[in-house]
Amino acid sequence: DICGNSFQNAGAMKSHRRFCKPVEAGGGGPPQPVKKRRVRSAEEPLLDWEQEQMLGERAVDAKLWPGAYASGWRVVPKYRGAEKRCHWSYVSPEGARITSKSAALQAQPDGGLSAKAAQEEMPKMVSQSEEAKAALREATRLGLQLVRSSRSNTGFKCVAYNACYAKRPFKVQVTEGGRQLRLGDFPTAEEAALCYAKHLASEKAVAAAALMQVEDSADAQPL
Repeated sequence: DICGNSFQNAGAMKSHRRFCKPVEAGGGGPPQPVKKRRVRSAEEPLLDWEQEQMLGERAVDAKLWPGAYASGWRVVPKYRGAEKRCHWSYVSPEGARITSKSAALQAQPDGGLSAKAAQEEMPKMVSQSEEAKAALREATRLGLQLVRSSRSNTGFKCVAYNACYAKRPFKVQVTEGGRQLRLGDFPTAEEAALCYAKHLASEKAVAAAALMQVEDSADAQPL
C-alpha cells in the first residue's frame, strides 16, 4: 500500500499525500446530502425585500431611459446588499430579469434605438425639474454665475453626467495641483453647476484675502 510506505525524504512524503485518499473513522458512514443552491427563474415574481428596495420612477428612468418606469420596467438589487455595490437587475414589463443595461436596451422592440436617443436627452429633461429651477434662483440670490460649456454634455463646465448613479447622476470634478478633486454628486446639472460656482467664489475670496494680506505686510514695512 503506497499510503503505508515510509519515506525518508519528508518532501516526497508530502507530495504523495495528495494521492492518498483518507479513510473515514469507523469504517465510513452514510453519504452526506449535497446542498444545491437554488437558481431562480427569470420570470419569478419579485420577493418582498426586492419590492422594498426597488428603485423609484426617477431612478429607473435615469438608469435606463426616460419613460422606462412608466412602460413597466423595474430595477432591483441582484441580491441582498447589492445596492451598495451598484449591482442591479433590470426587470422587464413581462417579468424577465436582465442582468445588464445593454441587454435591456436590446430587449426593446427597436433594439434600443429610441431608448438611446432618449438617454441623450436626459440631461436636458432633468434641467426642467423644480430642483433645477430652485438652483437657478439660488444662484441669482447669491449673485453667482453658472459657468456654461459647449464641450460638456450637461452644458456646464466641470459638470459630468453619469447614468450609473441613478439618484445623483451629475458630478462636479475639478483639477487642482495636478489631482482630480470631486466636489459632489447632485440630482440635476444646475445644482452641480451651483456647487462649482460656489467653489470658484470661495477660491476668489481666498486669493483676494491672500493678496490683501501681502499688501498690508508691504505697507507695514518701514521705509
